[in-house]
Amino acid sequence: MGALWVLAPLAAAIAAGRISDDYPSNPRMAMWSAASALVLALLVYLVRGVLLQSRIDRGLAYMMCTALLSQALLSVGAELGGLAPVLPQTFQFFYWAGIVGVVAFTLESRLTPTALAYLAGFFVVAIAPELRLFVMAGTNLVLLGNVLIIWLPARA
Repeated sequence: MGALWVLAPLAAAIAAGRISDDYPSNPRMAMWSAASALVLALLVYLVRGVLLQSRIDRGLAYMMCTALLSQALLSVGAELGGLAPVLPQTFQFFYWAGIVGVVAFTLESRLTPTALAYLAGFFVVAIAPELRLFVMAGTNLVLLGNVLIIWLPARA
């Protein structure tokens, strides 16, 4: 799933050519976020025996599903409010910096690099919104690498 979160924004950016303020649309972002939450929930269900053994892992799994659904609702609200998609897409970086920052502070301090990457991504996208899909891929790559380093078993 992490690889998909890295590759999908890159594919969307390449397919679009020039990234306008209206691409991808709020409904498309809402559908992508909701679908990601559904896929994540399915994956959690399939590996629940291993993944949900500890309170921390359960908390992280539920937090990710809730965060993705909240992100979908942010896009729905932006559409209802008539906001250009560039606005919620920019603030999603700050949103994820906050979510991951809280998780890093309370549950897993080794996620701090990911929180900082999303925060840096927010400022980059605030200055250059046309780069947001590339920055999204980059920050998601930091998340993927961070998670793999934390949770892959150490080799002897």
